[in-house]
Amino acid sequence: MSGWWIAALLVAAAYGLYRAFYVEPNRLVLERRTVPVPGLPPGLDGLEVVHLSDLHLGGRVGDREHRLVEAVRSLRAPVLVFTGDFLEEDGALGNLVPLLMEMTRDKRVFAVLGNADYARPRRTERLVAVLEGAGVTLLRNRAVTLSAQPAEGRRGGKGGVANPARGGEEGGAASHDGRLWLVGIDDPVTGRADLDQAFAEVEPGGPVVALVHSPDAALPAIARGASLVLCGHTHGGQINVPLLGPVHTATRVGRRLARGLVPVPGGSVYVNRGVGMTRIAARFLCPPEIAVLTLVRGEEEATPAAD
Repeated sequence: MSGWWIAALLVAAAYGLYRAFYVEPNRLVLERRTVPVPGLPPGLDGLEVVHLSDLHLGGRVGDREHRLVEAVRSLRAPVLVFTGDFLEEDGALGNLVPLLMEMTRDKRVFAVLGNADYARPRRTERLVAVLEGAGVTLLRNRAVTLSAQPAEGRRGGKGGVANPARGGEEGGAASHDGRLWLVGIDDPVTGRADLDQAFAEVEPGGPVVALVHSPDAALPAIARGASLVLCGHTHGGQINVPLLGPVHTATRVGRRLARGLVPVPGGSVYVNRGVGMTRIAARFLCPPEIAVLTLVRGEEEATPAAD
């Protein structure tokens, strides 16, 4: 191999490393997708949902987190969901509080926990208290229902979203007409997922969107009646090789559900690339994301991920 080729390869490798460690981790991308939900009530047709995952907050809040808050605050979507792994370090709870307070204003907010959130019992206890104190509805193997508000209410869709009702309570299983079920499945990575409990109060045939940290539980949730499952955990692979895709997804389902919107028999799965990183503070061909999903009625073909 000539000296020119060696020099070119060294330059390409240096640029790749620079991009992976300094450029892509901070290139927060807004992804918009339209997803059909059969049986979605007319009042929720066009409902926009902001989906965030895998913040992996550490001891320092950087430009990426500040841009995340600004971007979420600028979105008109009335619903915000988190699919776990809020924290990378125990001491990051103090950083999470102001971010949550800014991002959750004027939105209905729901969350499930991820494996990193269960790393230590004390971390979990404190995180749950912080989330609930910020007005986040934490769904640990349970379901709630969302209903439309009149147009003068919250913005989004053809009106807005009223406060959630617990399944089986007022506005729950006995009167799901005009409502959307939101099912939260606890973390499958640490063995806490209980689909029987999570779907126990869901009325058969009702429209269902499920939240779970890892896509390992996505297909079982679809089999239980969910039309759409939102998850994270994979970081989109975090490091992707040209023509080959993700190096590692940390799931049993592998590359099939690595990132983006994936149509599957019976519904769709959206795997968020996440915001933060773990193990290695680098991303390549896999920038962090904010997903905005527009839920529509009918059987329209879901718009697939562009990446």
